[in-house]
Amino acid sequence: MEIVLHIGMAQSFFAGLMIVLKREKVLADHFLVAWLWTVTFEMMMAYGAQKSLWNYNFPFIEYSYGPLFYFYVCSISGKISKYNHRILWHFAPVLLAAVISYFFIKETDVFLHEFLKVDKFLPIRLLLGSTFFVTLTTYFYLSAKAIGQYQDKISQVYSFNSENVSLNWLKKIAIILFSAYILLLVLANFEFIIHLQPYDLKIVVYAGLTIISFMMSFFGFKQPELFIHVRSTGKPNNSNHHHTPKYATSGLKEKEELELEKKLIQYMENDKPYLNGELNIYELSTALDVSKHHITQVLSRRRGMNFYHFVNQYRVKEAQNLLSNSKYDYLSVVGIAFQAGFNSKTTFNTFFKSQTGITPSEYRKAHKPLLNAEPKSDIIQNTG
Repeated sequence: MEIVLHIGMAQSFFAGLMIVLKREKVLADHFLVAWLWTVTFEMMMAYGAQKSLWNYNFPFIEYSYGPLFYFYVCSISGKISKYNHRILWHFAPVLLAAVISYFFIKETDVFLHEFLKVDKFLPIRLLLGSTFFVTLTTYFYLSAKAIGQYQDKISQVYSFNSENVSLNWLKKIAIILFSAYILLLVLANFEFIIHLQPYDLKIVVYAGLTIISFMMSFFGFKQPELFIHVRSTGKPNNSNHHHTPKYATSGLKEKEELELEKKLIQYMENDKPYLNGELNIYELSTALDVSKHHITQVLSRRRGMNFYHFVNQYRVKEAQNLLSNSKYDYLSVVGIAFQAGFNSKTTFNTFFKSQTGITPSEYRKAHKPLLNAEPKSDIIQNTG
């Protein structure tokens, strides 16, 4: 137990310190540091209680993990952009648990793991346990929902996918953390019935927190840098534009949609911007001198697709050309993927098969007899 607490305290404290010392910090960094140092503080309390320096029978600090995780998700996904004092209301359950813990600090029976044991403290344990379960469930549901909404939005902005951009790593951590707490809650509550606990469950809790803290700090430390890059280079720089892009402030009429669609297709076919593996809609907007909202409008109404699918259809067509051309036999399938503008083997294989019905390897094998034959360009068909 003591070793686990030492490792956990050191890991979470120094990880938070590294983020604090970063030269450029964003709002998400502050929430991540708060999360990491809250873990540090809880482990310090647990260590002090183990050394009989003070009483810390009920871990009320854990009530803050849900809100802190949620606001970290919101800030890193752009759902919130600045700190608001109303956020503090979300930590009311922490205060409630702390007050109850303080008034009953000497009553160790209040904080037994057997929450369902029938005695005079059962109502208090039920209040604490149900509050913890409700807050944990609520905030992790809200976190998963926020990540889902973010992932829906990025398909309108990015032409590529990755763990950093999609925040899949954060979604996985949320699922692991929530599942682990639910499992521990069940084992703790029913221990006195099923007798499954051969050791102190707190060791599992603190070991799990140490691992999660490491994952959060590892991915979180580099994640804001990506979003700083997107903020600084993704959106068109107004200083480079001396006039407002065409159609920037109004909806497009049908004729204007047709014109923009034609302009967009010509640019994609002639300039092949899709070969840039990190192409985003802001770069396309700048190149065409039109509002990104109007590009989205044209793609949605005229093509029935989002930016991500539109760009990657061109990449699939490019990959088909390369796979069926003997001049590129020296390239592996992964090499073909990068050559065509994809920056992920998984994304390439998944999207290619969804468009063609077969894998890239199967396509190359099936089109070997064609050698230098070039597939006809059938991607540019008006679906409007």
